[in-house]
Amino acid sequence: MRNCKNCGSTYFSNSESCPICGSKETVNGDQYSKANIPASSATIDISAEETE
Repeated sequence: MRNCKNCGSTYFSNSESCPICGSKETVNGDQYSKANIPASSATIDISAEETE
């Protein structure tokens, strides 16, 4: 369980940012998980190819 320093909410999550306010500051000594990033940070490049 994590507590947000910015808005004070308590939540269960492995995300590096608060799901309520988006702040990246948490308390209780939790470390940020590098495996989880917000979906808005990820981009996918798609290119179309013509087939015969």
